[in-house]
Amino acid sequence: VTSNNQTSNEDRYPSETDSPHHGGSVADGHDPNEDDAIDLECPTFDLPEDIRRILGDDPAKPKGDIFTLNNLIASRWKNVLEVGITKEELSSLIEKFDAPSNLTALNPPKVNPEVLPVLQKIHTVRDNCYSNMQQQLGVGLTA
Repeated sequence: VTSNNQTSNEDRYPSETDSPHHGGSVADGHDPNEDDAIDLECPTFDLPEDIRRILGDDPAKPKGDIFTLNNLIASRWKNVLEVGITKEELSSLIEKFDAPSNLTALNPPKVNPEVLPVLQKIHTVRDNCYSNMQQQLGVGLTA
């Protein structure tokens, strides 16, 4: 016996035959061998403008302005990027271009000559590598 405030298990938990996905029988017009397809398609709706702004641009959407290089330039740059250039060509390019006089920050900084003898060889080699790389970048930006 249940009180008016309590509900029985039958009220809380519907029986299997009450389910819309119940197999049923041929007699009630439902073939038990028929697959019940569940529609998993998400409804499409437009997001509010503030949410769109937070999410940013769709990265899968192609950009309107597609930039292409001239084919003569692209083929030469492709070769340089894939094969590279010789040390002699690189040296001649570095000598050919200087940093602008009003932007000397493109040149690598020099190590203080008083500090240089105190540095271990590994630190000197590393600093030279970074200096060479910065010099190449500076030349590349000004060329």
